[in-house]
Amino acid sequence: MIDVRVDLPSSVGNHQTVVNAAAEAATRYLYDNNYGSYAQIRDYADMVLYIVPNMGNWLAYGSVGGGVSVYNGQWGGFISSIMHETG
Repeated sequence: MIDVRVDLPSSVGNHQTVVNAAAEAATRYLYDNNYGSYAQIRDYADMVLYIVPNMGNWLAYGSVGGGVSVYNGQWGGFISSIMHETG
């Protein structure tokens, strides 16, 4: 497991900007720590992102077929939302 912290101001506007920044930071972490060179983190692993504090009125989402799960605020702490997004 790799933990990557991405600090962005809450004024960033939308959660997709945060998801993209986290993916870039994780890919950079892999490269910097000699895990290999990947075009993107999804070539190496699945991503689970917890966005804190809340950004908007959405709860959580996951990509069809796996790969990315994103939780808004406290929703990453509820087993029901985790099971719903990961299947």
